[in-house]
Order: sequence, then structure tokens, then C-alpha cells
Amino acid sequence: MRFVVILFLVIFSAPAGAEVGMGDAAAAALAAKAARNDAASLAALERAAEGGDIDAQFRLGALYLESGPRQNFAEAMRWFRRASDQGDAVAAYDIGVLYLQGNGVDPNDEAAAEWFLLAWERGNVDARYNLAQMCARGRGVACERRDPINWLIEAAERGHLGAQRDLGRRYYEGDGVARDRVKARKWLGEAALHDDAHALNLLGVMMASGDGGARDSRAACAIFEKAAKQGLDAAQYNYGNCLFSGTTGRKDALGAVDWFRRAAEQGFAQAQFNLGVAYRNGDGVARDEKLALTWIEEAAKRGHEPAKEYLRGSSIATPR
Repeated sequence: MRFVVILFLVIFSAPAGAEVGMGDAAAAALAAKAARNDAASLAALERAAEGGDIDAQFRLGALYLESGPRQNFAEAMRWFRRASDQGDAVAAYDIGVLYLQGNGVDPNDEAAAEWFLLAWERGNVDARYNLAQMCARGRGVACERRDPINWLIEAAERGHLGAQRDLGRRYYEGDGVARDRVKARKWLGEAALHDDAHALNLLGVMMASGDGGARDSRAACAIFEKAAKQGLDAAQYNYGNCLFSGTTGRKDALGAVDWFRRAAEQGFAQAQFNLGVAYRNGDGVARDEKLALTWIEEAAKRGHEPAKEYLRGSSIATPR
């Protein structure tokens, strides 16, 4: 089974609100019009920002981040700094992102970490998550003085989806923490409440085997389906297996092949193998030895051992 974890949440945050200024709604409205090349709105936003309006400063910085002819990372940095000087947490976070990505400045992990620390002190949970990930990868943070797992826990407890998903995965794998499948299931369950595909899939794997809690194969299949519909290849493969085995209530070879194909077309080796076996045996599709060999060869190229065995002459009866 393969799971993908987002290691850095480097999107730019939405504003958390500020205590000084015209109000973010008004500044956002001006910025939206300015983005549509409304010169009067841009001028009004600039006047407010120059006059010290924190909401206008933040929105003007965000406007300069947008792709297109107006994009100017240096100007975005300038206005984010002005807003941060007045205490804006999200502006501090976005400065950290600019340093992390090297947009408008030379990449500087140490500077990024300092800005994320400042943003966290002001209450920005995304900053805490990024700090945990940077520390875990030895990027710009003195990890010997800070425990990235504690940072993850703090962010997860405050509802940060990425932290919840990553913490669940870490407890599942024993990555940086003692393996604890009960805690893994708890945090994956929290992330799954947000319909996160990776959390749903790994939670389904645990439910199907009874790992960390009660076993419920049918409920696991329902979870796989939710993740599969979001396009996650591992979940598509898992849901295909549910249909093929009849765990959903009845065997549906035709439906199984459809989901195997979706995952196979994304390069998921296990699904490629199962699709090849389906063509070889005529399960859910017309028997086709040529297509069977094509898909099994694709799986073998990706290191799938049963596919390699087949190509060496071993017989195959059912998907794996």
C-alpha cells in the first residue's frame, strides 16, 4: 500500500482578521475589483495601505502574489511586512512562505522558520505545521531544541488537517514516534472528518484489518469509495478489491475492473496487475491475452513482484 503525505503546506493563508483598518471584507472587495483591472479600486486600496490600513496592506500584498502581469513578489513582501509590523499573523506566515519558496527573495530556511515562529506566536496554526515539517527535515529549525511531534500535536489539536493526517500516519508507521495504532486511528479519523483522501484510505486499511480498533470491512469499503471518488489511486485499487471480493455485499467484477483501470491509468502497480489478471481470466471484461500482458508488463516495470512472477512463467488465478 502506498500513501502520500503533504510535507509542506506552502499555500498562502487566508486572512485571519485584523483589529485595525477598514475591515477585511471591504479590503477584499477592493482587491477583487483591482484584480479585474479596476484602476479606481487599486488606487483606493493603495491609498488605504499607504495610510496604514492593515487590512488594505495585507490584501495588497496578496494581490501582488496572484499570477499574471501584476505579479510582483517583492511588492508582496513589502506589503506583508507592513501588515506584519502591525501584528498581522497571516502576513508573517506568508513572508515565511516567500522565504521558504524563494519568491522575491533568496531561499532562506532560517528566515522562513523565524517568520513561521512569529506567526505561530500570533496564533497561526498553519505556521506551526510548517515548523514541524521543517524541523523533521532539518530545514532551518534547531530540532535538538524543539520536538516536531509536539508541534504537530499542537497543530492537530487546533484542527489543522495536514497535522492530523501526518500525525496519524506517523503513529501508524512509527515515524518519529513509538508506533501506536490506536492513536493513529484517532488522528486519521479526525482528518477523515474533513474528507481528506489520504486519511480516509489509511483509515480504511486499518478498519479492514481491525488495526487499532474494531474491524469493519464493509465500513472500510465505504471509506475507500469516498477516497476513490476523489481520485486517489490507492483508494481506487482498494475499492476495486472490495467490489471484486464482494465485501460491499455482492461481487461486482465489472465495477472492480472500472476502479482498477482508474488506478492503473495513474500508474498504480497493484491495480495494473489486477487489471491484467482480469483481462487474462475474463473477469468483468472480455478475455484478452494481449491487454493482459500489456498491463502486467506495466506493473512489472514498477517492481510489482507477482507481475514479475507471471512474466517468468508462473500461473495466476486471481487478483492480489
